[in-house]
Amino acid sequence: MDASDVRNVARQARREHVLKRTTGLFVCNCYYPLSAGVGNATANLCRALKEYGGIDPVVITPKRSQSPDREVHQGVTVIRVPGGVWAGNPVLSFLYYPWFAIHLLREVVRYKPLFVLFQTAWEGGPLIPLVRMVSKTLVVVHTHADVHYASRFESWARLAYGRADIVMGTTTQYLRDVESRYMRADAVLLPNAYYAPRLPESREELRSRYGYSPGFVHVTAVGRMVYELDLETKGFSHLIEAAAKVPGVWLHMFGTGPARQRYERMAENLGVALRCTFYGHQPGDVLLRHLKAGDVLVISSLNEGLSMALIEALCLGVPIIATRTAGALDYIRNGYNGLLIPPGDTASLVEALEYATREPDRLARMGREGRLTFERSFAPPVIASEFVQVISRVLESRRMRTRTPVETT
Repeated sequence: MDASDVRNVARQARREHVLKRTTGLFVCNCYYPLSAGVGNATANLCRALKEYGGIDPVVITPKRSQSPDREVHQGVTVIRVPGGVWAGNPVLSFLYYPWFAIHLLREVVRYKPLFVLFQTAWEGGPLIPLVRMVSKTLVVVHTHADVHYASRFESWARLAYGRADIVMGTTTQYLRDVESRYMRADAVLLPNAYYAPRLPESREELRSRYGYSPGFVHVTAVGRMVYELDLETKGFSHLIEAAAKVPGVWLHMFGTGPARQRYERMAENLGVALRCTFYGHQPGDVLLRHLKAGDVLVISSLNEGLSMALIEALCLGVPIIATRTAGALDYIRNGYNGLLIPPGDTASLVEALEYATREPDRLARMGREGRLTFERSFAPPVIASEFVQVISRVLESRRMRTRTPVETT
């Protein structure tokens, strides 16, 4: 579906008086350019709806920097509520949330939005009833993260999932979790939109610029280097151990965190330090260029949602080796546009890396198929169209329910 098709969907909905208003209010705890991850995902969705869906996004988010209270970024109005640093404090947060609610209700009254979208359910829990009191707007929850919340927010999440008109999730695993835990069987799959970066350099030019040694399969890995409850989240120890057993592999590790030195020592102890480069945190454009220069992206996570790195690799046509986690299972077909392996299985990871060294042509073909997967699943026009159609269906259903018997005859 191209951009003109998406705009026609929005125009048709407005002609049928389904989309009478065009403002959408987004509530999130972070927003690009202050943060990557889910903040960046929300920014891409807003931009896609602005450009292709005929929606005027307004974002309200905690103010965590010296940015102005109001700004316009890529056509999206961003409202930053002062005092955002309080949100993470266990005491001051109870003062901040009522303050945030006042600002939110003010914007609901001001814009009379078509919908209010909460980035995560626990943020919306106590706010959804307030929104209902002042407006008949649709309430949407678009969950990017694990639906299992800390006990402090569990009651808020139940309230949000129970009262929301539309629940969206980025992976089918999230949808199953929402159904089993919160009894919402009508949740809708809506992955993150992603805009293709402008990288004019060829792969060979980038490899030369960054000094990639010839004769190796260059593997990129991205993620926070942390352990939670003595369990690593990204599975980097399995990747380093597997690389030590495959001499033709050179690791390029991006990310930082308290476990970084632990991984560096592990690489030294296994004798793979000379072909395992740790870059730490890098700007997004630098990371993307390294990703394009490499031969394959490895996602070795033990537990993962919809990885932004996975979407970026698909967009760039980079082959992917990924563990069988939520996002990868949705979009990677084993042997077609990537390779899937069990989480935490070092032996399977060794086999996948050996395959990458033996079959470079097949790996390149997987990368090309991955690019087609991106265009079908994550391109901004596609996501904008799916979002507008979901909103239109719910509004049309609501309109039909409110018609009188005379009107329906």
